Amino acid sequence: MDLRVIKTERAIRNAFYQLLCQKPVEKITIRELADLAEINKSTFYAHYPTIYDLVDTLAQETIDELIAHLDNVDMLTDDPRQFVLALYRSMDICRSDLILIRNVSSKVFTQKLRESLAAHYQVSDTLTQEYAFMGTLGIFLFSGLAGVQHELGWSADDPNITALADFVEAGVQGIGLKGENGAGLFVKKP
Repeated sequence: MDLRVIKTERAIRNAFYQLLCQKPVEKITIRELADLAEINKSTFYAHYPTIYDLVDTLAQETIDELIAHLDNVDMLTDDPRQFVLALYRSMDICRSDLILIRNVSSKVFTQKLRESLAAHYQVSDTLTQEYAFMGTLGIFLFSGLAGVQHELGWSADDPNITALADFVEAGVQGIGLKGENGAGLFVKKP
């Protein structure tokens, strides 16, 4: 990729994140973003049709990065305790990108996260009704952990995260998502 394109993209993103620290996305104009990034408005439009296209791109990249840092998304039912610990470590790694989640409509991010988790479970051959629920459970855990990270600032090594992981594991087992030998509500297609 052309170095100028890389530098411009970096400038746009940095300016956007700076503005997000000051105001909600609805109040950010392309003019002020372009001025802060030291580019022309037309340069911004060459990269993104609208500010919301930039938001969508950043949200999807953040989700992809979060999921990439998880060793195995299937741990959600196989080993929920380890899933929570891995998810929180992943969120710790992506902490700077998570500013987007706190400042952009959570509905947009939540929908993208649900689609990504559902796509994973569909690919991994989990039954249709089950992967829809897996996406919901993943969003529930992610949202809760994002709130803990934002409000309390716990690191991935904090003993409270381990206690939360134990709590989630007990809950997953308690509602039958994980039973003897990993059997439970979710089974793989034969």
